[in-house]
Amino acid sequence: MNVKGQDMQKSELETSATAQPLSDSPEASKTDGKFQHQNREMQQEADARIQRDLLFKISEDLLCIAGYDGKLKQVNPAWTRCLGWTEQELISNPVIHFVHQDDREITLSARKNITEGETLKNFENRYICKDGSYRWLSWCSLPYQDTSSIFCIARDITRLKEMEQHLLHVNRMESVGQLSAGVAHHLNNALTPISLTLDYLLINEHDPEQREMISISKGRLDQGIKLIQRLLKFSKPQFLQPEPIHVGALLKGAMEMLSDYVPSSIQIVQQLQEPLPKLLADTLILQQVFVDLILNAVQAMPDGGQILISVSVVPLDQPENAHPIQSAPGDYFLFEIKDDGKGIAPEDLPRIFEPFFTSKEPGEGTGLGLSTANTAIHNHGGNMTITSRPGEGTTVKILLPLPEKP
Repeated sequence: MNVKGQDMQKSELETSATAQPLSDSPEASKTDGKFQHQNREMQQEADARIQRDLLFKISEDLLCIAGYDGKLKQVNPAWTRCLGWTEQELISNPVIHFVHQDDREITLSARKNITEGETLKNFENRYICKDGSYRWLSWCSLPYQDTSSIFCIARDITRLKEMEQHLLHVNRMESVGQLSAGVAHHLNNALTPISLTLDYLLINEHDPEQREMISISKGRLDQGIKLIQRLLKFSKPQFLQPEPIHVGALLKGAMEMLSDYVPSSIQIVQQLQEPLPKLLADTLILQQVFVDLILNAVQAMPDGGQILISVSVVPLDQPENAHPIQSAPGDYFLFEIKDDGKGIAPEDLPRIFEPFFTSKEPGEGTGLGLSTANTAIHNHGGNMTITSRPGEGTTVKILLPLPEKP
């Protein structure tokens, strides 16, 4: 082989060696596999982070990371949806700033326990919403002492709390009703012979002074008997005898019953949105409801004033006719009784339908009028609400369903 041939062979060998891929080398294969494994781990971590962020954003529960210093570090959008505060407002203020005043002491105590390493489960407190209302939250919190952080999950249990309160109220009303029925029955048995005796004495007594004393006693006894009758109405189911009646005739009957009880200083104005369909109701029971409500308005205006009674038909299935009373969609009679009396204190409004509760002076009310009226309205398939402000009067709203068309 000549020199030129040898040089060409040598050059081919060198080129072949240089062009050999790195992966053919064991060391290169290991390095390449390590990089691929690291890339897969990084991609998995990135995917997991994206998924966590997505869950964080779409969760209906309130998620957050808080510091041991009592400030929120991170919150998910559910906080704003639930409470109304923006993320910036929540992070910029101490978390205790958003806690209901009455729950701050137990909240601070719970936070202290968490910072000491205790896990918190099913802790309940109230948070203030941006509109001034509040929501009940149930918390589960876990401390992470390496970063002095607390990881928290809170669930809005406001609706559950309201249902619990409603159930307690129903149970209390049932107990009161059973007690009232028993007491009323025994009192009625005891007072009936006394009433008959006073009637006999009044007929046979001729001395004017004695007759006056007997008459006064009989009057007081009759008041007690009327109270017993109200107790019986409250404690026993009312068996309605519904009949078609025009609203105007219903109110006219109530006005006739009130004729001796409304002073001339009080003006009663009626506004009926005619033509109105007939109302299917127990006339006597509903007339007594309106008598009681109007008498309440009269008593709230000792210096005189005006009582406005308006009646209209409203559909509750349209947004523009939204109404605070919870009723099934459909057309309803809307009765409104407005007075410009002294009003009701805000702290008394939540208890206004409780039996035996009254905001009147001692001796001026039994606390059964609104309870029995509310029961009667419910028995007719309706609802009643009362709004009031001290010094601005009171408004009673009653919804009663229209009769079904044949």
